[in-house]
Amino acid sequence: FADLASQVAKGYAVTAFSHTFDSPGVYTFQDHGDPSKQTVIGVVDPVVSCPRSFEKNPIQTLTAQALKEFPDTKAQEDFAVITPDYEFIFGIIGALLGFLLLSITCIYVRRTSGWGQSKGSRPAYRQLASKEDFQA
Repeated sequence: FADLASQVAKGYAVTAFSHTFDSPGVYTFQDHGDPSKQTVIGVVDPVVSCPRSFEKNPIQTLTAQALKEFPDTKAQEDFAVITPDYEFIFGIIGALLGFLLLSITCIYVRRTSGWGQSKGSRPAYRQLASKEDFQA
């Protein structure tokens, strides 16, 4: 804006200008020659939603209700964006994968060797039943 002011002071005719707003807030622009020509621009933080009335039509006439709907700059500053803790996330994923691998290993060992009982042993009730003839 300082550059724009210096160009106007030098007598250059300014018909249009553009500016990128870096901080949220409500900005008012007024024509020095005609104070009734006023433009109010509301800027919100990229992570904050615009008011509902501005979703369909971002350009509206200035009303008290429109300004009330606009988010408060203080509330936007209090809104914190938390970055993910990747070390914690990868630690949890690693622990889950380790638990899965341990579980698969335990199941494999259990199926191949049993609970300390050899696979070839026969229970006593089967040996006793094999001596009987159950054919009628």
